[in-house]
Amino acid sequence: MDNFSSNLLNVYQAAEKNFTKSDISLWLNFGYWENTNQVEKACEKLLDETISQFNIVKGSKILDAGFGFGVQDVYILNKFPECNIVGLNVIDYQVAKANELIQEKNLQEKVLLLKEDVVSTSFANEQFDFVLAVESAFHFYTRENFFKEAYRLLKPGGKIALADCLPQVDFVMDIEFKKAADFMAIPYQNYYEIETYLHKMKNAGFEGIVSRDISNHVLPYAAIEMLASNGWRSSSSIDLNIDPSLIDKLLKDFTKITTIGKYYIITAEKH
Repeated sequence: MDNFSSNLLNVYQAAEKNFTKSDISLWLNFGYWENTNQVEKACEKLLDETISQFNIVKGSKILDAGFGFGVQDVYILNKFPECNIVGLNVIDYQVAKANELIQEKNLQEKVLLLKEDVVSTSFANEQFDFVLAVESAFHFYTRENFFKEAYRLLKPGGKIALADCLPQVDFVMDIEFKKAADFMAIPYQNYYEIETYLHKMKNAGFEGIVSRDISNHVLPYAAIEMLASNGWRSSSSIDLNIDPSLIDKLLKDFTKITTIGKYYIITAEKH
């Protein structure tokens, strides 16, 4: 196992204990915090925002790249019960727990969740109508390889949507930054600003690429959840009654710890 793979497994194994309480949401994204202080509502909203450009109809086939505990797939099927989902993930306990959830919800005929690397899949060309990556692509080795694989897997006219984390503008890849990147299991090759991101998508073949900066709806609240409470995803809500100057400090500390300074939704199409 290479160093990056070890880092990725360590990050999520360390986080496993946060998801053993029955009252804690199994959603894994940072959330889109609009008119709510509830973790689950914010996470659902982020997914809604990400898939808003998908015209999901009867028979639509979705590839969920990095499905976490599978709750987002259950959510999608509750809204679009006539679609089908294939999910890929490399974290053993997440794959196991997600499949338990799918069986509990009796969705085995609609969802197939596999342990497989999304940058090099076993699927034939042009299998999917949509590719979804919610807060996962920054972990992939590399994100650019994922773009190429997603393009291969999409049918003509198919769409990709990503909710993704980027570094601050004018970031410096110094020793401290690299330590934080290793801690977050983000390959160094995935660090660039949005202009380079969009260029890499275009080089993979995508057209109609649109990016939307939602940092202000995501990152301050992620910082509050991670640093002002009992730890990330340790409660079902966050306290929004915090002095703005403290929020600024929390956000700076969050960026230093995670390397994450920007958050985007990006959509594109395969013509």
